[in-house]
Amino acid sequence: MKHCWKSVTREGWGCKYISSLKFHLGCDGRNKGSYWYDMGRLNEKNEWIVDKGLIKAIIFEEIKRKGYDLCPFLSQKQILEKINSLPDIIIPDRKEFRYVYERDFDGRNIKNKPVGIEHIPGQKEIRQRARQEGVNGKGRKGSTKAVVGADR
Repeated sequence: MKHCWKSVTREGWGCKYISSLKFHLGCDGRNKGSYWYDMGRLNEKNEWIVDKGLIKAIIFEEIKRKGYDLCPFLSQKQILEKINSLPDIIIPDRKEFRYVYERDFDGRNIKNKPVGIEHIPGQKEIRQRARQEGVNGKGRKGSTKAVVGADR
């Protein structure tokens, strides 16, 4: 139901007020909350295992806590279908996702150890974000910094 969408083109979780986890992959959301793909862990093969159980718990806890479950338009079944349709495993390919590293000292050497993943925005997402933030071709309104390239 479009009434429940964040915008006319992006459906989201099925309720525009659910904000605990972001559904759509963003341009530079690192500083603006958690995404569904943040809920997971690396396995021994350095594949990211998406924790759908945790995603369900977070989303449905918010629904209950904020009273969204009282809305006649909310379809918990639809939200579960969206969660179940997420990938089980993400293999960072440096095209859509990449590893997040932290430095690790093994007693002899300092190594970069993968500890998570992050989405790599595509050009379409970067342009969309620039439009949302009011970029006029020279940077943000009232700023001399350009949006394209983010701080990665």
